Amino acid sequence: MSSKQTNFSTVLGGRVKFLKTNPGYAVSTDAVWLASWVNGNGKAVLDVGVGTGGVALSMLERCPSAKITGVDNNVDMLTICQQNADLNERELTLINADILKPKIRDTFDIVVTNPPFFAGASSPNKLKSGAHTAIDLYAWTKNCIKRVKPRGYFYTIVDAGGASQIIAACHDSNAFDITVVPLISSVKTGVAERILLRARLGVKSPSKFYAGIIVHNDDHSYTATSEHILRDAGNLDDLI
Repeated sequence: MSSKQTNFSTVLGGRVKFLKTNPGYAVSTDAVWLASWVNGNGKAVLDVGVGTGGVALSMLERCPSAKITGVDNNVDMLTICQQNADLNERELTLINADILKPKIRDTFDIVVTNPPFFAGASSPNKLKSGAHTAIDLYAWTKNCIKRVKPRGYFYTIVDAGGASQIIAACHDSNAFDITVVPLISSVKTGVAERILLRARLGVKSPSKFYAGIIVHNDDHSYTATSEHILRDAGNLDDLI
């Protein structure tokens, strides 16, 4: 997923570029998986914890008419995000705010978030350390859903261990029609390390849990399904 150029890296087969910052912070495949599920064309979208723009800019490659607002509490992240948007000739509205101390009052057709998660030991990289921090996923999710319009959608990707907190927050926020897609590391492990989750505000349809998507072959290469998402900008809904 890297370019031969030395000043930026790429995702989606080179179609979306990200500056190599110093200190650097690489866009993860989680961001691309999440972006692959969101049909944001013509919609007002809020990306909570926008970071350097991994989800937002990947989404705009598939859904160029989406109107995306990104919020982050890290000014350095937002500066780099704007630079990445300029690099890709995309428009983003960026807001410096903390979703847990909300100043945002607008609501959106879609709210999407790749929330911070605990990654073990702290990192000397300030950008990475800020993104990989233990948070209250329940509170984070509830505050995200507050920004969803009635009958609008909430999307997230999270470590599988946080799934119960996300689902509890959805139920307590009147967001149902929950759809869960596990991302399984490989056939050999059979373990879902991440889950993708979608919920709809005020729509009380039954939950759906899909069979997991295998991310890696046993030799650690990406499966054909992963390549379709991560390289070819495929739509996750086509696969499930």
